[in-house]
Amino acid sequence: MAILDINTLLSDSVAITSTGTTYSDLLNYKSAAVTTSKDAPLGVNSDAAKGNPLLLWARVDQTFDSGGAGTLTATLQTATDEAFTSPVDLVTSPAKLKAALQAGDYILPQTVPYGGLGWYRIKYVVAAAAMTAGKVTAGITMGHQSNG
Repeated sequence: MAILDINTLLSDSVAITSTGTTYSDLLNYKSAAVTTSKDAPLGVNSDAAKGNPLLLWARVDQTFDSGGAGTLTATLQTATDEAFTSPVDLVTSPAKLKAALQAGDYILPQTVPYGGLGWYRIKYVVAAAAMTAGKVTAGITMGHQSNG
């Protein structure tokens, strides 16, 4: 588990089942003004995390299933504007078969790569066959649980 905050959630137990592309909510880490609950609290006028890595938590909540050989690919994207006019891919997961999408499995690395442009979202792509079940929660977190 992780320490999650409603202001930094990208996906909150979102069902990702239809073939094609689904986008998470947006997260703004460069705004000087808070306009929605998805903006960083009080805004940030400089690079997010100021040299420290941002921790990403992107995990399967509900095991995925498919009538066929469905796959899921997740891409963390960034952009300079809310419309994502020119999105930049920061990191993309390999295409994962339903067998690799069990509850508790992580689908993206646990840190946000450098190169963020202010706005963030996750692009989920289901290919080959629709999923009949499967949910994901993702966001920026204060820390990852470590029991070891």
